[in-house]
Amino acid sequence: VLGLTAVLEPREEVIVGPAAAPEREPTLRLRWAERRAREISSWLREHTTVQRWVALDDLDLGRADEVRLPDTLWMAPSMVLTTPDIGLTMSNARKAIELLLSEQ
Repeated sequence: VLGLTAVLEPREEVIVGPAAAPEREPTLRLRWAERRAREISSWLREHTTVQRWVALDDLDLGRADEVRLPDTLWMAPSMVLTTPDIGLTMSNARKAIELLLSEQ
């Protein structure tokens, strides 16, 4: 997120698997994605002149849509998933441009 935005705490109730034995790695990724989605939403609420946006990340923020709070924006429609080992590619950049230019 560009600019200064308050760092939010992860929601402890967000888990993957049974509550008694949640799956550690998937739970951490989901909490991180959900927290990042709230931070992006907060930043966009503070910057009302933004008309279109896209998130480029190697963490699938679309997963946050599964547990999103009412004031959190949907992430999947504006998400471009990159590969951690490679990073941003020309294909990712093209997809981001397409999203920014599309009528959503």
